[in-house]
This record gives sequence, structure tokens and C-alpha cells, in this order.
Amino acid sequence: MKKKLFAILLSIVMVAGLLPTVAFAAENYNLYVNGEQFTSEKLSIACGEGTASYDPNTKTLTLNNATITNGGKSDESPKYGIRVVGDTDLTIKLSGTNSITLDNGGGIFADGSSDNYNIIGDGKLTINVKWDALYTLNGNISISEGAELDITSAQGCGITSYNKGIISIDGAKVAVSSYYTAASAKELEIKNNSEVVLIASADQFNAVYMGDENGAGKIEIINSKVEATSYYPALFTEGNLTVNGGEVKCTSTADGAIWTKGNILIKGGAKVTTDSKYPMGGNGSFTVEEAEIDAKN
Repeated sequence: MKKKLFAILLSIVMVAGLLPTVAFAAENYNLYVNGEQFTSEKLSIACGEGTASYDPNTKTLTLNNATITNGGKSDESPKYGIRVVGDTDLTIKLSGTNSITLDNGGGIFADGSSDNYNIIGDGKLTINVKWDALYTLNGNISISEGAELDITSAQGCGITSYNKGIISIDGAKVAVSSYYTAASAKELEIKNNSEVVLIASADQFNAVYMGDENGAGKIEIINSKVEATSYYPALFTEGNLTVNGGEVKCTSTADGAIWTKGNILIKGGAKVTTDSKYPMGGNGSFTVEEAEIDAKN
């Protein structure tokens, strides 16, 4: 009886082994890089001699000496080197020297209702594009952990949170040369020995514009080096501006170099130099505590 039962079980196992396996469809992720989409079966995309790899569990895109020269979704115009679709956060980790170059496209673009970028790593990313370079429709943008960004936008904006989130540059090096505004959001914070250069070349634009439709906005620079240049005030906010330590140089070719609708506070041994047609100032109080100001007009 036992031998007969064993034979039956063995037969069942052998028959099961002959059955066709069930094929599971690959899961598509809402992330495109260099003209290709990440899927559960494709978590690494060749980018020149480097790679872009994606971890869907941590939502981390690692660029390792990646050279991105193609746009994302095929049905869009303009195309972007990195394209996020839908509501998803994205951490971009930089390793080595990376680049996004599109003569008739943009850099990094997300249009969901809540998309946050967190750019980290000790590598470098150069973005040289025609249109917007680093853009989120609804979300915050953070650049930290020694990351280095060199951004050029020939006919677009530099770093943008369109519906007014927060741009944070923390211990990073960022250079932006754009046609329209170089940095636009609700709030900008630059801290921990960051080095930042922001240039807008078009007339009637600011290098930095921080504010929303409710009149809220803020710029805070702490122990960092910042240079900003534009037609209208290089640093403009609907709210308050604070410079606490570090060195800030602002140039306006047609207006005041710094202007706020709130208060200005300069302290902590900061050195602020302005070169503009009119003096810097604002609609609120102007306070200087243990700082140095060289205002040229």
C-alpha cells in the first residue's frame, strides 16, 4: 500500500513537471531614462559607456558615468533625458561624471501631483539642454551630500518647483546658467558650505524668485557662498530674506540687486556685495548684525 501511494505521488510530481510554466508580465515603472522605460525585467539602462540603474523598492535612480543623449517618452515634445510620470518621489544618486545633453529637449521632468527630487552622492551631473533643466510640477527639490550640478538651459528655466515647493541645497555645489529664472519655488535654503552660482540672462527676469500666489516666500542662506546675476533683482522673495554667515554677491543690470516684500536680516559675519542700478531693499525692516555690506549703485 505504501509503495503504491509513493508511486502515485511520484507520478503526480512528474506530470506537474511537464506542465507549462505560467508567464508573469513585466511590471512597467513610471520612469524613463535615455529614451527607455524601466521595467521589472529591465532595471539597468545603458547610457553611453555608463549606466542608469533603478531600485523600485527605494525609488532610487543611480547614474554611474551615464551619458544621456535621448529623450524619455516617445509621444512627448519636448523630450526629457529623465522623465518621471505620475505620483512618485525619486532619489537620484550620482556616481562618477554624468551628463544630460539634448539640443531640442529638457533635463529632468516630473508632472505628478506630488513628485520630490532628492539628488545625492559625490558625483557630478552636467545638464546642457534647450528647455527646462530640472523641473517638478508639484514637489520639493533637494541637492545634498556633496552632489555637484552644472546646469545650462538655453531657452528655459534652471531649477523649478512650479507649484511652489522648497529648493534645498545642503553641502552641495550648484551652478545654473539659464535663459529664464535660474531658481524658482516658494522657498530657497542654501546651507552647510554650499557653493552656488545662479544666472538668468533674459530681460525682466530674476536669477532667484521665491514666492506663491498667497504672497508667501523665503530665502535663507547660511554659511555658504552664493553669486546671483540677472536683469531684475538677483534675489527676490515675496517674504523674508536671511543671510547668516558666508558670502553673497548679487548683480542686477536694471534694478536693485536684492529686493524683498518682507524683511531683510544679514548677520553672523556675512559679507554681502551688491552691484546694481538701484539700492537693495524691501517693504519690511532692514537689519544688519555683525556683518559687512558693500552696496554699489
